Amino acid sequence: MPTEEREPVDVFRRSGGRLREALDPDLKREFYPGPWEHMRHELVAIHAFDKAHCLMPGEEGIIPRDIGRQLLRGLREMEQHDMLEARRSVGASHHSGELWLTQRLGEAVAGWLHVGRSSGDLGAVAWSITARAKVVDVWERVLALRAALLRLASEHTDTLMPGYSGAQHAQPITFGFYLHSWEEALGRDTERLEQVFRRLNRSPAGAAIMTGSDFPLNRHRVGDLLGYGELRTNCHDAIFHWDPLVETASGLTLLMANVSRIADDFHLWATHEFAMADLPDRYCITSSIMPQKKNPWSTVFIRGQSARVQGRMGSILAMTRTRQDEFDPHVIVPWELWEMAEAVLPALDFTVGTLTTLRVNRARMEEQAGAHWATATDLAATLVRKAGVPWRTAHQITAVIVRVAHERNIRPGELTSAMIDEAASAYGAPAIGLDDDTLRRALDPREFIARRRTVGGPASETLRHQLSVSERVLHRDQAARSDVTRRLEEAARRLESGIDAALA
Repeated sequence: MPTEEREPVDVFRRSGGRLREALDPDLKREFYPGPWEHMRHELVAIHAFDKAHCLMPGEEGIIPRDIGRQLLRGLREMEQHDMLEARRSVGASHHSGELWLTQRLGEAVAGWLHVGRSSGDLGAVAWSITARAKVVDVWERVLALRAALLRLASEHTDTLMPGYSGAQHAQPITFGFYLHSWEEALGRDTERLEQVFRRLNRSPAGAAIMTGSDFPLNRHRVGDLLGYGELRTNCHDAIFHWDPLVETASGLTLLMANVSRIADDFHLWATHEFAMADLPDRYCITSSIMPQKKNPWSTVFIRGQSARVQGRMGSILAMTRTRQDEFDPHVIVPWELWEMAEAVLPALDFTVGTLTTLRVNRARMEEQAGAHWATATDLAATLVRKAGVPWRTAHQITAVIVRVAHERNIRPGELTSAMIDEAASAYGAPAIGLDDDTLRRALDPREFIARRRTVGGPASETLRHQLSVSERVLHRDQAARSDVTRRLEEAARRLESGIDAALA
């Protein structure tokens, strides 16, 4: 006798059919269909697919029209009962719609819902629509972050600060120039999100388990009702090749690497030693034992979320080593991706919040901009122009100057022409004979910035031009994201209008 199964996990996986025993309850909870915290992400997509797949077969004459109407009415009744809770009450699997309808309408009606479908395309639709929605949400946050960076950069095109290389003073830059560099990086993140959206937006619906169906399914109709822009035209590829999910995870990992590095900088700059930035109290905590402490906390959260995302990326990549027809990646890779997206969204929100409320210590930044011989590059360049010595010779003379200055505790503002000649002599070169004004201008950090008018340089007019270009690119990207949202909303309205017409 088969094991009694009071709550079957699915309409097809029942004891007494192909299998004699009920599914182990622990396996049911952990892996089939799995934990609610994972399955809840996919049920909105499954519900839309159930409705589209009820509508299309009725239109094509695959199922009796009256049966199609009963199924559609049942799915709308589910929405009145709270769709997610209704599906959760029957196990929350991809087949929860059929199971819920079977309890109310019987198998004679609900048993038609799955005609021409498989768990394969149910899963592929679930993960592609869900991942598509997650990408759109992340895309919106990235655009908001880019807008915040551009606004702040435009306020600081002339705010001097030190640029760092290997955690050492390198060359003077401006805070606006620094911020714009991150906007450029996030622009590439936006491009990756837009590209992966296009690949996720190809419909696997109707591919069944690998060969499609012998029922005359209208795959284009279902894809259109679900907002897909194209079809995945090889049914085997549509089911067993999930590289768009890996690509989505990769894009999120790169994005969070960038965001984490931004947080890293501001976390460091908020220390007393740097004192170049101060986070508002709302983004900080204090100590239970050290009353003087003000610990930046939003930056800690952002960096931690990046680490979580990177860890799940490793898990996903490990899954790619399975044979192409195995099932575990189809279940676990989406779950890992949903967790990644859940980590990314609040991190982006806190990054925007931190940036837009940040207090910048302009005086401290400018004080440090030319410190520690950060303008030595232009001193060497001045030797090339004024003395006509080769660049390498000028570079080495300047290196001697800096070494001797450190040994004698001489600051850049205390350097004299005689000391330059001394260094030149030590290197075996003739005296340079720089006048005081030329020496002062060579070492001035603001002059250093002004001289860098090349494309991509930090000079104020150059940076302002580039910021205006980036504003136009941002507006274009915002329009692209708005167009995507509009098309998805239009598809959702087409689906509901089609159901209205079928029920009229």
